[in-house]
Amino acid sequence: MIPAPSAPYIVTSPEAGLRLDAFLARRAGLGRRGARRLSIGARVNGRIARPGQALAVGDSITLVPSEALEGSLDCLRETSEILVLNKPAGLPTVALAGQAGDSMAARIAAARPDGQWPGPPLESGIVHRLDAGTSGVLLVARDERLWSELRQQTRDRAWQKTYLSLLQGRLDETQTVDLAIGQHPKSRRRMVPVRDPAKAARYAAHSAFSRITPLRSDGAQTFVRVETRTGLRHQVRVHLASIGHPVVNDGLYGPPADDQLPGHYLHGETIGWSDPASGSRIVERAPIPSWWPEWVRSSDDPI
Repeated sequence: MIPAPSAPYIVTSPEAGLRLDAFLARRAGLGRRGARRLSIGARVNGRIARPGQALAVGDSITLVPSEALEGSLDCLRETSEILVLNKPAGLPTVALAGQAGDSMAARIAAARPDGQWPGPPLESGIVHRLDAGTSGVLLVARDERLWSELRQQTRDRAWQKTYLSLLQGRLDETQTVDLAIGQHPKSRRRMVPVRDPAKAARYAAHSAFSRITPLRSDGAQTFVRVETRTGLRHQVRVHLASIGHPVVNDGLYGPPADDQLPGHYLHGETIGWSDPASGSRIVERAPIPSWWPEWVRSSDDPI
């Protein structure tokens, strides 16, 4: 990829009305594919823009450094309709609104520059999200029909999902947590368990259910599998913290995190979804990250 210039491009009168990618092709001397890759994450007047955005005289174009979008995609499965990816910890699923930078959405767009992605602009067909610090299975639809069908399945709570986690302390027995989750009243970053149904509206809370099964423990920490059909923001992290066993290295809901690690110890292991065309049940699976402890990665036996 052509390196991003240190100074912004300014749109001149003869260039007014050009698409962003066409403008970059002209200025950088690139072909259509190269220009589209360069336009991923570009900002027009400080705001993130789409490759097809029309430009006006005086618009200022700044680009994300090319190395920010050169991360690879770990593709678990690919068809003409869907991409199944293994998201690494430490990478946002989608960049914050109005911001450029590395994300799964940006990497998908850079790796498939000719893709016509369904769903919201700049989200590259991603059907659901994982927290930045969480790794695991991520589904990406390649057409509007499948994207809409899968989104409806999430709303209907028709997906079956399992997560693997390393939590603080020893947990000896399976626990179920049936506890609504709402927005923290003083922090937009945090969610809270809502135990009193009368307060559900106050915290914009929704019901959530998690089943937590211990697999192995070293005494100080426990390796668990969490099953859920709901997918509320921070659900597993909030539910584990609510029973006194926060996710290891989750600085938002537990002790301060070690910033030298890629993320917290929470991994989206499987997603079970229904193929709307055939009606068959499909289970996607992502392997445990290699940076997790060896005693966890080699664990097959319960406690």
